[in-house]
Amino acid sequence: MVERLSRELAARGHEVAVVAGTFEPRPRVEVDESVRDGVRVFTVHRFDLYFDRWEKTYCPQVSNAFARILERVAPEVVHVHQFVRLSRDLVHRATQARVPAVVTMHDFVSTCLIGFRAPGAGERFCDLLPAYDDCVPCASTVAPTVPRAAREEFELLRADLANELHLARARFALTQGQRDRLARFHGIAATAIDVAPLATVVDLPRGMPAPEPPPLRAATWGVQMERKGAHVLIEAARRLPQGAVEVDLFGRFDDPGYERRCRALAQGLRVRFHGRFAWDELAASPLHVAVFPSLTFETFGLTVDEARALGHPVVATDLGAYAERADAATLLFPAGDVTALAGVLTRLATRPGELAGLRGAVGPATRFGDLVDRMESAYRKAVADGPPALSEDRFDPQAHPDEAEFERRESVFRAQLAG
Repeated sequence: MVERLSRELAARGHEVAVVAGTFEPRPRVEVDESVRDGVRVFTVHRFDLYFDRWEKTYCPQVSNAFARILERVAPEVVHVHQFVRLSRDLVHRATQARVPAVVTMHDFVSTCLIGFRAPGAGERFCDLLPAYDDCVPCASTVAPTVPRAAREEFELLRADLANELHLARARFALTQGQRDRLARFHGIAATAIDVAPLATVVDLPRGMPAPEPPPLRAATWGVQMERKGAHVLIEAARRLPQGAVEVDLFGRFDDPGYERRCRALAQGLRVRFHGRFAWDELAASPLHVAVFPSLTFETFGLTVDEARALGHPVVATDLGAYAERADAATLLFPAGDVTALAGVLTRLATRPGELAGLRGAVGPATRFGDLVDRMESAYRKAVADGPPALSEDRFDPQAHPDEAEFERRESVFRAQLAG
């Protein structure tokens, strides 16, 4: 999303620079600079282990590197999309550099120590307000297991994130449902957050409709992880008569154990595992319906727009964005309910008229240009408003580790891992 937004902005004549984290660590924090499609890209490599952990979301080395990048680039506005793998004080640093900033919250990571509000296997959405006694024990179940951070660390994290939203000249969520929950979790008014829908990151060709069923051809795509629910679709397919449905799974699995589980469930069924895929491959696969059986709250559901662009109706769970964005070409079922999904698939496999009606109701996908227009407008307003006064910045440098202290803590962390 950020990549295409940057290219589109550059094509409109703007000078764009992107600062991105990476999973590729270095012995010390280093910044690589490159140019891609006319966009300057600064890739920041961290040096510490497991730097996605909530305790490490503030990294003074990265914070200082970001400040140096701001000095070099001298931007008129900063747009923060994500702080994970960077540092959680990016708006603070922009404010100190006298640059206004806007923030898009693509997920719930600013309200959840494990990122997606999907504890355990991700089979439920956590609706609890952030609290040390609930959140830190939950995060401590995620490997590697090390001693829990003190309450003061949790409260400092919450204060930093509140400061980032306070300083931002605009705050965006992707849907109303996500906005309302973010507002509640952060303890701010919903009116303080605007909704800016996303759009497909590639211009997809029209998909290939399959011949009239049987069999019903259903597909799901994206990174296959347990909380996305591919196993629910496979189990539902098993409830149908032999040969009534065929399933195509596009996308790599994030966990080998989950992939083995899905392949075992698919034994004896017409289920094809495509792994990593190109969009042309998906478009050329004859399909009747796209199925997205996610088990947790989706903040936008780009796959819905991808299905619309391909011309396929959608069957999805009734959680989050899927329910909010459902239209006449969408059928919903309760998350995790194999029986309900099997019933929907049976209807579509045996009622070609209903299937044809759904396909005829598929509307157009959101134009990416609309998102670019919205962001340009937000940037212009932020620049006109200017950065907030320095007196509004509540970041407390004394409460945060400096580079030497962060390195000392990293040594302790590594010793705990070794122990």
